[in-house]
Amino acid sequence: MEVVKCVIFLQGKLPSHADLIHALSGNKDLKLPEGAEMVSLALSESTGAKLRELFDTSLYLQNLRASEFGAFVLYSPVIPSTHTLLSQNFHAFPQGTVCIAGAQLQGKGRAGNVWESPKACLMFSFTMKMTSGRLLPFLQYVVSLAVIEGLEETCNSKGIPAPEVRIKWPNDLYAKGNRKPTTCLDALIQELDPRAANLRQEELLAFIMSRFEKLNGKFPTDGFSPLQESYYSRWLHSGQTVTLEEKDPKSSEVSHVPVTIRGLTPSGTC
Repeated sequence: MEVVKCVIFLQGKLPSHADLIHALSGNKDLKLPEGAEMVSLALSESTGAKLRELFDTSLYLQNLRASEFGAFVLYSPVIPSTHTLLSQNFHAFPQGTVCIAGAQLQGKGRAGNVWESPKACLMFSFTMKMTSGRLLPFLQYVVSLAVIEGLEETCNSKGIPAPEVRIKWPNDLYAKGNRKPTTCLDALIQELDPRAANLRQEELLAFIMSRFEKLNGKFPTDGFSPLQESYYSRWLHSGQTVTLEEKDPKSSEVSHVPVTIRGLTPSGTC
């Protein structure tokens, strides 16, 4: 079996990122995948051209309207996990650093589950510092909202119809109520307009990160309340009736109680 070396390329939007890239490239204290190296994307033209065929970080940064979130980029064609790389080296990267993968070999899912990440998917993680534990449960809602609004803005900018994507609490995204594990945005767009061009991952991610920075502008101080209306307009659950099972501890009898979902509690639960 061929072993693919993990190379992590660095690029930044701000002039100050040049010094950071230089420092990170020679930092021996970083926790990197075995045999991996971290290098600047200021490479030979041939190497840069090959990378642009996979993910054009320069195109991404050109489309990025955010000044912090997504402005410093780590990109690897093949990496074990974007989440692991950022979490193990959190102290070394600025707020909003985004790590993008062409393919992940050991992606992290909820509760330690393995997240399958094949090629051609948009796979990324980014860093964020929070001081309020009370707001932490709501952060996943802000990210979900940023992904949907970023998709809508990308489609609007290209003059193509945006597919219907909704939030399944707490942080899953469903297209047209589709219950398949994955689906393709381009395929959904083609159903709406067969002449529509395919989305570029670079542009979509730029709009997502730009939208997140805007939504996050007042979130740390004002909480989730200002975003709640937009969130409700894009989730699946308003007015849904679900059945709760209640077990009597004395008799062990189970009763089924229908309830209607009205919204989120102050703590962020449904």
